[in-house]
Amino acid sequence: MAGFNGNRLREMRIVRRMTLEQLAQALGMTKQAVSKYEHNQSIPAAETIDKIQSILGIPFKYLCKEDIALTEGCSALFFRAMSSTTKGNIDYADIKSRWGYEILSSIEISHSKLLNLPPIDANLSIPEKALELRKHWGIGLLPIRNLTELLEHNGIFVFVVDDTDLKTDAYSRIINGYPIIVLNKSKGTAVRWRFSLAHELGHLLLHRSLSETDFNLRNNELEDEANLFAEYFLMPADGFKKSVIATKLEHFITLKKEWGVSVAAMLYHCNRIGVIDSRKIRSLQIQMSKLGWKKKEPLDNELVFEQPKLLENIISEQISDHNSFDIFYDTVQLPIGEIEGLCSLQEGFFSTYYSGETVVTENPMYEQLSLF
Repeated sequence: MAGFNGNRLREMRIVRRMTLEQLAQALGMTKQAVSKYEHNQSIPAAETIDKIQSILGIPFKYLCKEDIALTEGCSALFFRAMSSTTKGNIDYADIKSRWGYEILSSIEISHSKLLNLPPIDANLSIPEKALELRKHWGIGLLPIRNLTELLEHNGIFVFVVDDTDLKTDAYSRIINGYPIIVLNKSKGTAVRWRFSLAHELGHLLLHRSLSETDFNLRNNELEDEANLFAEYFLMPADGFKKSVIATKLEHFITLKKEWGVSVAAMLYHCNRIGVIDSRKIRSLQIQMSKLGWKKKEPLDNELVFEQPKLLENIISEQISDHNSFDIFYDTVQLPIGEIEGLCSLQEGFFSTYYSGETVVTENPMYEQLSLF
């Protein structure tokens, strides 16, 4: 059995939104003692392990799980770092995306589900790159009915978190060849969700070869590039122009339903591609402000969020009895609630095979623990 891994304790503490001081207080010990656990400088006693499991809600084996090994097939973490972004939020995003990879590593992925992003000529403009990807995926110039389904069909795995403290709509990365997008469902509307997906797709296509350092140094520039990609991928100029047959706001409500993009984003795009001049755009934006559309547009409460389905389908196919569940869970060793949430599974999805986390007060394998 692998030894105690303090980094796993650190991961779960961060995901549970606890500071080092808060966990230390809950355990009845000093911050320095818990820090030593997290840095693999000492091993918790058996009774401390029990308390950790109870406080953080984690299976015993999770604390003994090795860190994932990163290969050359990895990208930077595409996370928009703003002035208000805390290190805790970046760490949270990093951990959740790694957990997504650990779930993928615990199931069998068909070759038909592998990433389908073509090499793109670097000399092309970003609108041209967006059009090239549309051609590669065979979707022409028409509106994309279900963007989540399209991404999943082309080998991109969409995970979900629900965290109001995260302060971001989505983030993405490639881990050991697996492209991962994590959406924050506490943020925004159905059309904002789609734009976030297209934005992260832009990062995966345009910036996958950049180092973490390069991405961080050019963060604002690269975020603008991803926004531009999303705009043209969702609304290819030649296709979208044909839809704009009037310039009244009411017409854009109809277009919002057709293209799955906010009225504000469509007006901005119309100005960029020369369909409506700047003076008229400004007039429409003033009307939007007077109508309260800057805060809430028509259809925001009516358009349904797209739901990721790929992981649910794969897991349902592969976990059909207690034995297959045990094999899966023994590999992933994440709290069941975290797996269900990340994979957009209904709460209690695994209840047929699983009755709850077991906190063992006297673990017979505990004496075998050692530091890595």
